[in-house]
Amino acid sequence: MGAVKNGTSLAFSAVVPELRQPATWTAKHLVYDMNHYDFELLANDRLLSARRAVAIADLKAAWPIVIEMAEGAQEAGCRIRVTDETGAIVIMTGVAAARLHGKTEFAA
Repeated sequence: MGAVKNGTSLAFSAVVPELRQPATWTAKHLVYDMNHYDFELLANDRLLSARRAVAIADLKAAWPIVIEMAEGAQEAGCRIRVTDETGAIVIMTGVAAARLHGKTEFAA
């Protein structure tokens, strides 16, 4: 944990154990450090659609976006690729698998 003078307030940085994410605590509230991810819908290495620089605090929060993109895919055999800020692939899945995951994971 480290203290940083931020303007007129004093902020503390730490890793929140429940989320295993870096966070910054100020006197008013806890702010989670957000990471930015690019979501791409691909068909035969051809880009069909993309959502760029989506800010999320936890990679688990990427799955509803992946599933939403899969539900909107019209072509067969499409894949969804999610890359982090460095360009590394963090999720690569087929549309059929993402749709199945969405039905089983979020079923009520």
